[in-house]
Amino acid sequence: MNPTNQRPFRALTRCIEATAGAFLTFVNVVCGGIGDHGRSATEMNPIAYDDRRKLRDAVIAYMNGTIRTYRFDDLNCECMDSRDESVRQISKLLYQIHDDTVDHPISVSENTWKTLTRIVAFLDTDLAADEKMENNFWPFKDEDIRNSHPTNISKTIIPSYNPEIHALPVHGPLNRIPAIVGLGTIALTTVFLALIVWGATK
Repeated sequence: MNPTNQRPFRALTRCIEATAGAFLTFVNVVCGGIGDHGRSATEMNPIAYDDRRKLRDAVIAYMNGTIRTYRFDDLNCECMDSRDESVRQISKLLYQIHDDTVDHPISVSENTWKTLTRIVAFLDTDLAADEKMENNFWPFKDEDIRNSHPTNISKTIIPSYNPEIHALPVHGPLNRIPAIVGLGTIALTTVFLALIVWGATK
């Protein structure tokens, strides 16, 4: 199957994976960390430097307009099964920042742009992402750690946020249907359903 045709199935796949992951985490906690006794933190949470670089470069390319959503989605999905827990966590968040039914350029809020900038800096480290994603400095654990790992804007070629460029509306397939056509379709469908109901009651 063409990768493009697989996009409608990805949301369902990720939902199933998230549910399975949550269940395994629950079992692991209840059972006291099956198989983890005697293992170091690094062994239990390995750092996949190649995946971090791949994801970092994909985010940078998406932010500076080198790639659009479909290519970014492909690169990001390659990291969702990384052995690096932090990469998996970040990858799943990144899957939610675009409409994968439209090949659009990046379109995010200023707050999301700042989060992406922090993600770029984080992926250059060997730190573990904070589990609390509502943290204002996520994926860093706190402000001090964030400040000690600044994003090198000139090196990564990340442009300054501009809502007229980086927050343009995304027009999906339904947005391209003229209003008169959409209203006409709704009207005809309503009449058709009414005739079916009327016929069934005769």
